[in-house]
Amino acid sequence: MISVDSELGVSKELRAEIEQFLGEYGEAFSSLNAEAVVSFFAMPFYVELDGDSLVWSYSERAGLIQATDGLLDYYRGLGVQKVDPRIEIILRTGKNRLTVVMSWLLSDDHGTRWVLDKSYHLIREGDSWKIWACCGTETQHH
Repeated sequence: MISVDSELGVSKELRAEIEQFLGEYGEAFSSLNAEAVVSFFAMPFYVELDGDSLVWSYSERAGLIQATDGLLDYYRGLGVQKVDPRIEIILRTGKNRLTVVMSWLLSDDHGTRWVLDKSYHLIREGDSWKIWACCGTETQHH
């Protein structure tokens, strides 16, 4: 069976690279460390959640870390312990750009789980990927 990714020109190697990148991003998120999370972002960074959008420039990085810390406080309050990525599709949007449509499965230590549906726009900067835009919806409880 041919995967959707391979039909769209995404090799198994590239998919594995993106899975590793998003796995590391998920580990940073699970650590609830705002600076670690923001280290995965390109600057400027664009975010749109539930119809609200913001753009953060490099000079506003400190504010982005503060806003990310506030978001992580929310998840800390929910008791989130683990974050697992579930990639649905990877689309090439340029030589060094990708769009990833995915979900995150968040779990707490009591077995409660949430699903976050997201799309990330990635750019290759040197030898690494960075998230330059994030769009999505908030939690669905399971």
